[in-house]
Amino acid sequence: MIAQLACEVKILRPVSRTVFRPVPNVDSVLVGLERHGPGADPALRSFVHHAFAHRRKALAGSLALAPGADPGIRDRVRTALVGLGHPADARAERLAPEELRALQRLVS
Repeated sequence: MIAQLACEVKILRPVSRTVFRPVPNVDSVLVGLERHGPGADPALRSFVHHAFAHRRKALAGSLALAPGADPGIRDRVRTALVGLGHPADARAERLAPEELRALQRLVS
Protein backbone atom coordinates (compact mmCIF):
# COMPACT_ATOMS: atom_id res chain seq x y z
CA MET A 1 0.00 0.00 0.00
CA ILE A 2 2.80 2.44 0.83
CA ALA A 3 4.40 1.84 -2.58
CA GLN A 4 1.09 2.71 -4.27
CA LEU A 5 1.21 6.21 -2.73
CA ALA A 6 4.24 7.06 -4.88
CA CYS A 7 4.23 4.50 -7.67
CA GLU A 8 2.06 2.83 -10.23
CA VAL A 9 2.23 -0.85 -9.30
CA LYS A 10 1.81 -3.44 -12.06
CA ILE A 11 1.93 -7.21 -12.00
CA LEU A 12 4.37 -8.07 -14.78
CA ARG A 13 4.22 -11.87 -14.82
CA PRO A 14 3.75 -14.91 -12.62
CA VAL A 15 6.80 -16.62 -11.14
CA SER A 16 6.68 -20.38 -10.76
CA ARG A 17 6.99 -21.66 -7.23
CA THR A 18 9.51 -24.22 -8.49
CA VAL A 19 12.22 -21.53 -8.88
CA PHE A 20 12.41 -21.21 -5.07
CA ARG A 21 14.12 -23.60 -2.65
CA PRO A 22 12.41 -24.85 -0.60
CA VAL A 23 9.30 -24.73 -2.77
CA PRO A 24 6.74 -22.49 -1.02
CA ASN A 25 3.02 -23.21 -0.79
CA VAL A 26 2.15 -19.84 -2.35
CA ASP A 27 2.15 -18.38 -5.84
CA SER A 28 4.41 -15.44 -6.69
CA VAL A 29 4.46 -12.63 -9.23
CA LEU A 30 7.03 -10.18 -10.51
CA VAL A 31 5.93 -6.65 -9.69
CA GLY A 32 6.97 -3.48 -11.53
CA LEU A 33 6.96 -0.03 -9.92
CA GLU A 34 6.88 3.23 -11.87
CA ARG A 35 7.27 6.30 -9.68
CA HIS A 36 4.67 9.02 -10.26
CA GLY A 37 5.25 11.20 -7.22
CA PRO A 38 7.25 11.70 -4.06
CA GLY A 39 7.39 8.97 -1.44
CA ALA A 40 5.09 9.08 1.57
CA ASP A 41 6.32 11.23 4.43
CA PRO A 42 7.17 9.46 7.71
CA ALA A 43 3.88 10.44 9.38
CA LEU A 44 1.84 8.94 6.53
CA ARG A 45 3.98 5.78 6.49
CA SER A 46 3.43 5.35 10.22
CA PHE A 47 -0.32 5.94 9.79
CA VAL A 48 -0.57 3.28 7.06
CA HIS A 49 1.54 0.86 9.10
CA HIS A 50 -0.77 1.23 12.12
CA ALA A 51 -3.87 1.05 9.91
CA PHE A 52 -2.84 -2.43 8.70
CA ALA A 53 -1.21 -3.60 11.97
CA HIS A 54 -4.18 -5.56 13.32
CA ARG A 55 -5.74 -8.13 11.04
CA ARG A 56 -9.51 -8.43 11.14
CA LYS A 57 -9.89 -5.12 12.98
CA ALA A 58 -11.83 -2.12 11.79
CA LEU A 59 -9.56 0.75 10.74
CA ALA A 60 -10.65 2.99 13.63
CA GLY A 61 -9.91 0.26 16.16
CA SER A 62 -6.54 -0.55 14.64
CA LEU A 63 -5.44 3.10 14.78
CA ALA A 64 -6.72 3.39 18.37
CA LEU A 65 -4.37 0.52 19.33
CA ALA A 66 -1.28 2.32 17.98
CA PRO A 67 1.30 3.21 20.64
CA GLY A 68 0.65 6.72 21.94
CA ALA A 69 -2.65 7.04 20.07
CA ASP A 70 -4.84 10.01 20.93
CA PRO A 71 -7.88 8.82 22.94
CA GLY A 72 -10.27 10.51 20.48
CA ILE A 73 -8.77 8.96 17.34
CA ARG A 74 -11.37 6.19 17.08
CA ASP A 75 -14.31 8.61 16.82
CA ARG A 76 -12.45 10.99 14.48
CA VAL A 77 -11.56 8.12 12.14
CA ARG A 78 -15.15 6.82 12.09
CA THR A 79 -16.47 10.29 11.28
CA ALA A 80 -13.85 10.83 8.57
CA LEU A 81 -14.56 7.43 7.02
CA VAL A 82 -18.24 8.27 6.68
CA GLY A 83 -17.26 11.63 5.17
CA LEU A 84 -15.16 9.78 2.60
CA GLY A 85 -18.11 7.57 1.67
CA HIS A 86 -17.16 4.45 3.63
CA PRO A 87 -18.89 2.72 6.53
CA ALA A 88 -17.62 3.77 9.97
CA ASP A 89 -16.41 0.22 10.58
CA ALA A 90 -14.42 -0.12 7.32
CA ARG A 91 -11.15 -2.02 7.31
CA ALA A 92 -7.92 -0.50 5.97
CA GLU A 93 -7.82 -2.73 2.88
CA ARG A 94 -11.11 -1.25 1.69
CA LEU A 95 -9.56 2.19 1.10
CA ALA A 96 -7.56 3.21 -1.96
CA PRO A 97 -4.09 4.68 -1.33
CA GLU A 98 -5.25 8.25 -1.91
CA GLU A 99 -8.19 7.71 0.46
CA LEU A 100 -5.74 6.67 3.18
CA ARG A 101 -3.75 9.86 2.52
CA ALA A 102 -6.96 11.92 2.78
CA LEU A 103 -8.00 10.10 5.96
CA GLN A 104 -4.64 10.81 7.57
CA ARG A 105 -4.99 14.51 6.77
CA LEU A 106 -8.52 14.59 8.20
CA VAL A 107 -7.69 12.96 11.53
CA SER A 108 -4.27 14.50 12.19
